[in-house]
Amino acid sequence: MTGLAWFRLNRELSSWRSLGVKPRLWWRDDDARDATEALDRLLRAAAGMPLSLAVIPHGARPSLAQRLTRAGNVTVSQHGVDHQNHLGSGDRAGEYPAGTAAGRIAVHIRKGEQYLQQCGLSARFYTPPWHRISAQLAEALPIAGYRDLSGWNGDEAACCIGLNRLDVHVDLLRWKGPPRFRGSDRVLDDVRAQLAQRRTEGCLTQPIGLLTNHLALDAKAWDFLGWFLDYARPRFEIGGYYDFLNEAAPSHLFDRPGILRDHAIGGQEKNSLHHGLRHKNAIEGIGMKGRQPADSDRMLSGHG
Repeated sequence: MTGLAWFRLNRELSSWRSLGVKPRLWWRDDDARDATEALDRLLRAAAGMPLSLAVIPHGARPSLAQRLTRAGNVTVSQHGVDHQNHLGSGDRAGEYPAGTAAGRIAVHIRKGEQYLQQCGLSARFYTPPWHRISAQLAEALPIAGYRDLSGWNGDEAACCIGLNRLDVHVDLLRWKGPPRFRGSDRVLDDVRAQLAQRRTEGCLTQPIGLLTNHLALDAKAWDFLGWFLDYARPRFEIGGYYDFLNEAAPSHLFDRPGILRDHAIGGQEKNSLHHGLRHKNAIEGIGMKGRQPADSDRMLSGHG
């Protein structure tokens, strides 16, 4: 850390204090399957701070559920189904090839939920692998019982009309080549830029999402994470996914925070949705998730 990025971030936070407002922060970690030493380290770093854990259903182990029974601060999301890239080389990674029907995707997602239930876990919302959100996936989620999801920084927002969405915006890692820490200055500058955007646009209640991957963090990333969480606790209003969901989206997409504007559905989209709904009866026991805050979604507000 050079000090310059830290200085700029402190100056931006000073501007927020002059407004009498604390910025909001939430945290999501991806790719959990088992109770590992890295997960234990993550939970120790959280020290009770609300944490959303995106769990890959295929291969998830009961030991993960057993470990999380001792972590009341954690909310689980379903992280795809198998987290395998089924698209062609050269295309952006994703679980579902282009043109896969919404009904077929919904059946697959429901199968993933059954994997989670078999190992003792229950997911509250959906986090697509690689943040790949297609129109068909967005149509499939309500069929599979999900209304709430998390993506990346507003990407593909047009696909998500009618869904509740809280995104992450700041990633500790870079993913070109082997995953590695992006560097303190880059991460702090990203946080500052997100803060400045919200302050200048008057969107002071919209939270910033921090993204980690406990299995891929290197030594420098772990050191920075511990430092940043200690730094953030007294300076941010920290909450869980359902604490902040209503304040999630950019103001130009909403009539009011958390409520997307209506839009016309084209004929092709209508036909795709109808095709998906025809498969709904093939999915048993669906109950719509979301909106009711879990006990783990407790607000943690810093002081000072």
